[in-house]
Amino acid sequence: MEDKREIILEAASACIAESGLDGVSVKRIAERANVSPALIFYYFQNKESLALHVWKSAWEKLNSRSDGVDVQPGLANIHRKFRALWPERPVDMPPPSLFLELWAQASRNELLGRIHSARFQSSHAEYVAGFEADKKKGRLRPTAEPSLYADIIAALYYGFEIQICLDGLSPERAHDAAVRVLSLLSNENLT
Repeated sequence: MEDKREIILEAASACIAESGLDGVSVKRIAERANVSPALIFYYFQNKESLALHVWKSAWEKLNSRSDGVDVQPGLANIHRKFRALWPERPVDMPPPSLFLELWAQASRNELLGRIHSARFQSSHAEYVAGFEADKKKGRLRPTAEPSLYADIIAALYYGFEIQICLDGLSPERAHDAAVRVLSLLSNENLT
């Protein structure tokens, strides 16, 4: 039965990425998953609950894709994550349009907003800790401010995901630009 749940999540993810949460019905998701709407409601209380699980699943895929290699914390880790997100993004990775829709929903839905905020704060804290370690090892400029660097990384991520979706920016160009910014922050060449 767990396979059916995953099939529903995949179908919902694709439908939401294509039409937005407000533009998709449980019936349409059921048709795409080749299940009954009743089965969707067996697993998920309502469409909001389904969207919440789609978001969690998307974040898990994103994190599992970018957490698989043991590297030093900080800039090298972020460089690896950006490579996993853009030029090497596998076909089973949720598309940027899904994240854009979920971010939009998080701005209007208190529960999704709290979840996004908690994930953002967790990532920010991880990046700050990595930058602090890099600074101690001399990998960052002596005047580096780890919290500011973490803010810059968030801006790069959100900005490039939006540009890829809306402006047709190529993933390779997003990655190259991100690497140039990371190199500016670093005492090392990351290319």
